[in-house]
Amino acid sequence: MGGIAFVGDPHGAWGDIRVALESRMRRDGLDGVVIVGDMGLDRPIDEELAYLDAAGVPAYWIAGNHDFDTEAYHDFLFESRWAGRNLHGRAVTLGGVRVAGLGGIFHRRTWYPQGPDDAPTVHARDEVVQRTRKGDRWRGGLPRKRRQHIYPEDVAALARTRADILVAHEAPRLDPLPAPWTEQRGFYGVERAAAVCGAGLIVHGHHHVAYEARTPAGQAVRGLDLAECWIAPTPRPGP
Repeated sequence: MGGIAFVGDPHGAWGDIRVALESRMRRDGLDGVVIVGDMGLDRPIDEELAYLDAAGVPAYWIAGNHDFDTEAYHDFLFESRWAGRNLHGRAVTLGGVRVAGLGGIFHRRTWYPQGPDDAPTVHARDEVVQRTRKGDRWRGGLPRKRRQHIYPEDVAALARTRADILVAHEAPRLDPLPAPWTEQRGFYGVERAAAVCGAGLIVHGHHHVAYEARTPAGQAVRGLDLAECWIAPTPRPGP
């Protein structure tokens, strides 16, 4: 049967995730794995998920906000042998399905698009670097905490590709609100990112709640629970 496994924020629960993924691989196989950020890694991600490589299952990731909390968390992703598997701002094909990524979070210091009229403070990372004193730069560039932010240039990058599914750390706006949500916690920016790449489904983490809903624009939404492994079907070849 195959399918793509979307993994909700692990926060260190790698043992439980391995059990779930290996069970699926033995039973039906997998066309790919995509992890939505907030890893809680204590070693490089390529070492943590080496069993997927051994099984020939392609795996990709986007970063969450907590992946920038420490240098170690950052480096276990961005300096790992899987650094090139970051889906942020681009798309790959898994089992015939195009999957694009939007990692990080929106922040008032940079861009907080709750609605279409919310203008950014800055558009690109280079603007922040230019405004940052050399002594406050991290490794000669963007301060580490500013690297978790989503910038308008990231959505512009997605406009240059096409996708069926957008995986994001942040949630989009929802209409109507599904239980257990009692207030709007998502962003127009995610809805916009899906629109520019043509994605009809948004899969996200961050809030640790499993639910199904829609955006005001009609895109389907699947929220992921903590360390949840949710399988999206992929097309099977005909007889």
